[in-house]
Amino acid sequence: MTRMITKNTFYCCLIFVFSSCKASKENLLIVGADNDKNGCKASAGYQWSELKKECIRSFELPLQLYNEDKTFGAGVLFAKDSSRAEVFCKEGRFILKTKEKFNFKYLFRNGDYFLKKIDSNWIFINVNKEMIYN
Repeated sequence: MTRMITKNTFYCCLIFVFSSCKASKENLLIVGADNDKNGCKASAGYQWSELKKECIRSFELPLQLYNEDKTFGAGVLFAKDSSRAEVFCKEGRFILKTKEKFNFKYLFRNGDYFLKKIDSNWIFINVNKEMIYN
């Protein structure tokens, strides 16, 4: 008899535990359902590119710049006609427009930020000429 009560108590507790774990639809979190307004999935590393008009992974772009201690990177994308550059970094996403073009040396500017080519190296600097990425 005691064994039957213990068994019944166990099953009642089990039913109670599983029925209280039922999630409501309002609280249901679907992993990977983080598309932004352009349909880019941030959890997979995608973000919207204004120049390409599609979702890209900035860390897969051919031109990668890094800060001095190599802890942060910036991906750079150029328009087909080289009139604009798009920089993706921790400070944000910037569209820069060509200001000068001399002997394949480019200077792109957007307000307080510059993307400049010196010899064969690109640098991303702010208006105070503090190097952010190179």
